[in-house]
Amino acid sequence: MHVETRIRLCGAAAPLRGGLLRSHRTRRFALKRLIDVCGASIALLLSAPVLLVVALAIWLFNGRPILYRSKRVGRFGEPFLMVKFRSMVPGADLQGNGAIQSQDPRVTRLGKLLRATKLDELPQLFNVLMGEMSLVGPRPELWRYVGSFQGERQQILDLRPGLTDWATLVNFDEFLLLSSVANADREYVDRIRPVKIALQLKYLREMNLRTDIRVLLHTAIKLVVRRWLPSELRKFRQTLKGSLMKAIQEKSQLHTVPFCLPDVTEDAIEEVVSVLRSGWMTTGPQVGELEAALGRFVGSKHVLAVNSCTAGLHLALAGLGIGPGDEVITTPLTFCSTINVILQVGAVPILADIGPDLNIDPRSIARLITPRTRAIIPVHIAGLPCNMEAIWELAQTHNLKVIEDAAHATGASYRGVRIGGGQSDAVAFSFYATKNLSTGEGGAVVTPSEELYDRMRILCLHGISRDAWNRYSEKGNWHYDVVECGFKYNMSDIMGAIGIHQLARLDEMNARRAEIAQVYNQAFAALPEFQIPAGGVLGEHAWHLYILRLNLDRLVIDRARFFNEMRERGVNCSVHFIPIPLHPYYHDRLEMRAPCTAALDEYPRLLTLPLYSAMTDSDVARVIEVVREVGARFKKQTPVAVPALV
Repeated sequence: MHVETRIRLCGAAAPLRGGLLRSHRTRRFALKRLIDVCGASIALLLSAPVLLVVALAIWLFNGRPILYRSKRVGRFGEPFLMVKFRSMVPGADLQGNGAIQSQDPRVTRLGKLLRATKLDELPQLFNVLMGEMSLVGPRPELWRYVGSFQGERQQILDLRPGLTDWATLVNFDEFLLLSSVANADREYVDRIRPVKIALQLKYLREMNLRTDIRVLLHTAIKLVVRRWLPSELRKFRQTLKGSLMKAIQEKSQLHTVPFCLPDVTEDAIEEVVSVLRSGWMTTGPQVGELEAALGRFVGSKHVLAVNSCTAGLHLALAGLGIGPGDEVITTPLTFCSTINVILQVGAVPILADIGPDLNIDPRSIARLITPRTRAIIPVHIAGLPCNMEAIWELAQTHNLKVIEDAAHATGASYRGVRIGGGQSDAVAFSFYATKNLSTGEGGAVVTPSEELYDRMRILCLHGISRDAWNRYSEKGNWHYDVVECGFKYNMSDIMGAIGIHQLARLDEMNARRAEIAQVYNQAFAALPEFQIPAGGVLGEHAWHLYILRLNLDRLVIDRARFFNEMRERGVNCSVHFIPIPLHPYYHDRLEMRAPCTAALDEYPRLLTLPLYSAMTDSDVARVIEVVREVGARFKKQTPVAVPALV
C-alpha cells in the first residue's frame, strides 16, 4: 500500500513540476515585459531631445521620410516592422540588399554618423513599447535567413527580438568591420553570422533577469566608452550644430519661386483707376476697345469679350445650336470646363486620345465620329497648336463644327496665322490670372460668322436685345426686349482696361516666355531623367505652360514626391491636367468608347514648372538648379551586383 501510494505520488509529481516550471517561466516573462516597458519609457523621455535633433537633421539634410521601416521576423516567427532613423537614400532597398558597409553609396553622410554612433537604432524603443521587441534579446532577423533556423536554432525565433544581446556586443563594430573587406556579404555569412547564432543560443540557455542586466550594463559601457566619450560627443555636437545652423540659415534664405505672378504695368493700373473714377465700371467703351484691338491682333472680324473662356465655349456651343442627342469630341487632357460646357448644353462629350505632343490625336478623332457627332473641341495644351489642318479636314468631310479651346494659346499661331484667325467656327480665349494675357478673370470668343456672333452677343447678356451701355448711356434707351433665355457672361470695363494694356504687350511677354522655355530645354534636354516638351513644329508656341515629363523608370520616386521635393526647396509647381476619366463626377457620366491609354499613361509623368513673363533670370536659374538637384538625388542607380546568400 505504501509502495503504491508512493508510485502514484511520483507519477503525479511530473505534471506538478511542469506546471510549476511553466508558472515560473510565465512570471519571468511578465517581469521581463514590465522591465521592458518601464525601461523603454524612461529611455524615450531621457532621449527625447536627441530624437528631435536627429529627426530635424535628417529632414534638413536628407529630406523625408525621416524613419525607415524594415520587415523583420518577430516572436514566434510573426512579421513586424522594425523602426529606425533613415540612414540611406530613398529607394536604397531597390538598389541591392547586401550587407551594409560604411562606404556604401546608399548610406548618406549623416547616415554614416548615425550608424557609427548607434543613434539610428533609437526609434526601436517604440517597438519595445508596442511589445514587438524587448530591451534584451536576439536582434531581429531578416526574412531571407529564416529558412536556416532548424533544430535548436528554431528556439531563437520563439523569443521576442531585442535591442541588444551578447552577439551585438561582440560585433559592436560590424558596420566599420565590413568596410575593410572586399566581399561584405560573404564575410557576414561566413564569419559574423555563425558567431551571432552561437551567442544567441548561449543567451537562450542562460536567459534570466541577471543576464539581461549584465547585457544592458555592458551595452551602456560600450556606447559611452567606444562611441560617446566626451571628446567624441563634443566633436559630434559641434559638427551637428554647425551643419544644423547652416541648413536652417539656408532654409530661412530660400529663394522662393511662385508658380505664377501677373505682369501688370503702372499704365494698366492707372487705366483701372481712371475707369473707377469715370463712374462706369460694367460693359462699356473699354470692352469695346479691347474687342476691336483683339480682332485686329488675331485677324478675326467678330470678337465678343466675356468673363471667362468657359463662357466663350458655352456661348459657341449654344449659338451653334448644339444640344441634347448631339456628340462633341474633345480631349481627355484638359480642364473640366471643356467637358462641363458640353454637358451644360445637353450634349454628350466623347473623349479622343492624345498624341505624343499631348494634344488631341486627329486619328483618334476619326475613329470616334458617328452620325450623332456635331462638333470637335481641340484644346491647344500649354499653348502648343494642335494639328488643325487634319481636324479641319475631318470637320469638312463629316460636316462638323470646330470650336477651339485656346485658353492656353493667346498669341500662338498655326502655319503663320494667329490662333483665332483660321477656319474654325469659333475660338475661345482665357484671360484668367495665370494666362499670357490676363485681366484677372475674363476671356473672349471670336468667330468669322456674323450670324453666330449676333446670337452669342444676345445670349451673353440674358438674351436681351441691348447691352447695359446702350441702355444707360446718354445715347441709350430704357427699352429692351428679351429674345432668348441667355446667360450673364459679359466683361466689365475694369477688366477691359487691363486687357487693352496687356494685349499691347502680349508679343513682348510671349517672347520672354519663349526665351525661358528655351533655357529650360537646354538645361534638361541631356538629362535622362526628363523629357522636355514638344516644340512648335506646326506653328508658334505660346508657351503658356512648360510641362516637363518625368522618366519615372530613371527615378526612385514618383511625381507626387518630386513635386513635394521641389516645393520644400521653394519652387512651386503644378500638374496639367488630371485626365477627365479620373474625376469621379465624369466616371459614370461619360461614354468611354476609347480607353484614352496615352493620356492615362502620360499623366503620372507630368510636372508643370513655373513659366511667366515676370520671372527674373535668377528665378529661372533657381528652378533649373532645383530640378537638377532633385533629379540627381533620386535618380535610379545602376543595380549593385549582390552575390547569392546561402
